[in-house]
Amino acid sequence: TPTFPRAYEGPIDVTEGQLGPRVLTLLATDQDSGLNGQVEYSITGGDILNQFTISPMDGELRVRKDVELDRESIAFYNITVTARDLGTPSLNSS
Repeated sequence: TPTFPRAYEGPIDVTEGQLGPRVLTLLATDQDSGLNGQVEYSITGGDILNQFTISPMDGELRVRKDVELDRESIAFYNITVTARDLGTPSLNSS
């Protein structure tokens, strides 16, 4: 099962008005070997307007390049990222 070494909790500041800034890079590890040890990331909650993207392989969370965040419209986001392994059956953690 993939595990995050620590809880990623905010607040995490994102520069307003920039297109596509990196928010943070998440890291989950899995001690298994082969596909059972390979980790893939996805956004599984909190991004109702589809404003963020995550690199499935390296866990880099970014604001989408065609989106400009506006604190007056939405003051904060509570995003859930899930890490899953590529085994069968796939195991995950958020």
